[in-house]
Amino acid sequence: MIEPKKVLRTLLNRWDIIAHLFEQIADSSIALQELHYLIVTLIPQSEQSEVSNVIDSLLKVDILVPVANNPNRFEINSVIMEFVGYLKNEHRLGLSEEIEAYVKHLELLANKIAQAIQTGESSEFVKYAGELDRRMRDVIKKLQHDEKALEGIAEQAKMANKQIPLRQRYAEVISSWDEYIEPMVEMINPKGVFDRTVQLVENQLQNIIHKTDVVGFLIDEVEIVRQAQARMMEMEKVAQHSLKRGTEILLPLREEVRTNNTITQGASLALAIIRKQGIGYLNVENRVPLLALSQKNVVGSSASIEKYIHGLRGFEPTPNRFPSRRSDRKSLDKVITFDQVGEQVIKSLPIADIMTWLIENYAMVSTDNIIEWFSMFTRGDSFQKQRLTRKDYFTKTHRISLRSYQIFGKIYANSNR
Repeated sequence: MIEPKKVLRTLLNRWDIIAHLFEQIADSSIALQELHYLIVTLIPQSEQSEVSNVIDSLLKVDILVPVANNPNRFEINSVIMEFVGYLKNEHRLGLSEEIEAYVKHLELLANKIAQAIQTGESSEFVKYAGELDRRMRDVIKKLQHDEKALEGIAEQAKMANKQIPLRQRYAEVISSWDEYIEPMVEMINPKGVFDRTVQLVENQLQNIIHKTDVVGFLIDEVEIVRQAQARMMEMEKVAQHSLKRGTEILLPLREEVRTNNTITQGASLALAIIRKQGIGYLNVENRVPLLALSQKNVVGSSASIEKYIHGLRGFEPTPNRFPSRRSDRKSLDKVITFDQVGEQVIKSLPIADIMTWLIENYAMVSTDNIIEWFSMFTRGDSFQKQRLTRKDYFTKTHRISLRSYQIFGKIYANSNR
């Protein structure tokens, strides 16, 4: 067993080296020869002969550990990694699934506390009540850690080189939104796993307190349960605040990327029409002039070009329609209602991908209507559904990037159908 004092002493004496290793190999490993060369560049000239001793000191206290499949490569111990990250105030975004697993474990612990009450085992009661409180502290710590990590991600994206394309600069922002914020919203919403589990555990704890008050059993120990009950309220409050804060941090950056994509798509469509038919065919509402009257003698500027491109944001070409040989077009021009689409959805169940189904079956409908129907079918609990991975969908006029759903069946209220 490694003595804690030795670990702390090594951290103190070799902090510059450990902090540099943290920056260099936080997500990877390093070969022994590379490690030797790196340490040579970090220690004073007078200590060059002590490089091997420095490496040995890091290995003896498990600050560096061998990689599982290659004993000649080394990585930073995960516990040391977390501790150094805390000291450097650098936070790494975790997984929403970790929080979900912690929360589900709370229900199991609450059930074990209730079982200990029934069997009259005070030691088991104290053990699981203490573990429940510690687990909730872990959840609170994790939520606060992830909030700091989101702040760091947003700050890093804002400070990135402006010459890099926006979507590339904000890649981690988009990834964090899709893989952390969206699952957390689903988990913490009123019908999500978090809220449902919190309600179950709170009811269980309240029943335990009531039972001990009535029976007069384990009166001294029940204070631990009251403490856990207060911790549960704190955890719920921190979860709501953390999710709200994370959304406030990332949403403006995500919307900036979406706006940029829309402008780029509008400009591409406009340029395609100009190349094929000339600028006179552009059908832009409240057309933006290429050259303002106040700039007659100015060839152009980035600001004016940007303003013009932004004016094309809502651009959609209007194709010229030739008269039909037959006058039976009423069926195409007839307004399709959401209820009619809903009937067809129910008849077509199960549907492997609702967005693909809408695009294939209603190709003549505008993109706005398809997105609106998709939102109405996937909101709430009207259908049994499962979230799919993100991919691109193409309508006649747009490319849409989102996570669609697989629809299994209709859920009928107060019915066994």
